[in-house]
Amino acid sequence: MKEAPAFRADDFRKRLFGEVSKKEILKEIIKLGQKPIGFDINKLSRELNFDDVKELAETAIRYGNLEALLFLARVKRHAVARAASSKDFDKLLKEQMSSPIVPRLYFYLKGEMLPTKRKLFRRIVRSAVLKMSLRISGQGIRGSILRKGEFTPESHEFDIEDTIENIICLLYTSPSPR
Repeated sequence: MKEAPAFRADDFRKRLFGEVSKKEILKEIIKLGQKPIGFDINKLSRELNFDDVKELAETAIRYGNLEALLFLARVKRHAVARAASSKDFDKLLKEQMSSPIVPRLYFYLKGEMLPTKRKLFRRIVRSAVLKMSLRISGQGIRGSILRKGEFTPESHEFDIEDTIENIICLLYTSPSPR
């Protein structure tokens, strides 16, 4: 199954008639839930003011687009931190806790956030990192190949008498359901 191609800034300009502001193009990309590609961050930080970035960040929070939030945090951190002080952002973080973007977003915004929001964000990031590390360490280094061997009666790994005895003990010692 093919993924939809990521839209670039030039594609939107070609599709739309006339020149469109970069703010409107970014807003459409954010609404589509895609990562903004093809924008120069230095140019955007000069062209977009605080209110524009804050409005785009609120749109990204509303649509649940963490990649766009991370991109906007690289443009103007302070504006994204102010937009992140809403309750919608807290809900979004709790929903997408297992996303690998959440810790990166925290490290971009931690210096600009309000202290109360920073504590909540840090707690969510800590649990997200722990879940990811447990998932990684729980898998271990195992191959996917199963080795099958033939059963031989002389095998010391399987003792039929001990197995029957264990089954009988389990049947008579386990509590009966009421």
